[in-house]
Amino acid sequence: MAKPAESSGAGLSKPGIDYPSLLQRCLGKPDLARRLVEKFLAQARADLPELEAAVREQDAARVRSVAHRLKGSAANVAATAVCESASRLEVLGRDGNLAAAPELAAQLRAHLDAVKELPA
Repeated sequence: MAKPAESSGAGLSKPGIDYPSLLQRCLGKPDLARRLVEKFLAQARADLPELEAAVREQDAARVRSVAHRLKGSAANVAATAVCESASRLEVLGRDGNLAAAPELAAQLRAHLDAVKELPA
């Protein structure tokens, strides 16, 4: 017997992605959702080293810029934890206070690592 969460689609959530929300945003098209996540991951994997370098170099403007870009792309694919961490980094960069940035960047990396391929 299927569990209620599985039959309702709630069991489709993957670590790092609110899959039901993403699928709704993609008008129920799983192929579109998968392509969006693949593009997000490719861009985020390019952005993350840039963000980490900006944090190491204490470059607040670059932290703000890269974090803003990550926040937007994560929001588009319902990667809520990535989005929240990037948002916090963006605020630190905007405020010019990067004391907590190394910890938040590590947290963002962990959240991004949790984003995996979507169910078939």
